[in-house]
Amino acid sequence: MSQGETPSSTKLKFNNSNVLPAIKPVKAPVACFSAKPTTGKAEIVIQFTYMSTNSSTSWHWDFGDGITLTA
Repeated sequence: MSQGETPSSTKLKFNNSNVLPAIKPVKAPVACFSAKPTTGKAEIVIQFTYMSTNSSTSWHWDFGDGITLTA
């Protein structure tokens, strides 16, 4: 800022212009899983397949029985 300018009168400069660079919006992740098998008796082993889109970077599962998992 030069002498006599106030912050509200100062222009930001990017790449020698008054135009701000474009910012590409980020798409929110969309969770999607499949499971096999989906029915069975207690002590069943279930395989989950991750099919989510838009690059999740962390995961949090709540199994509804007081058990949670974060990865």
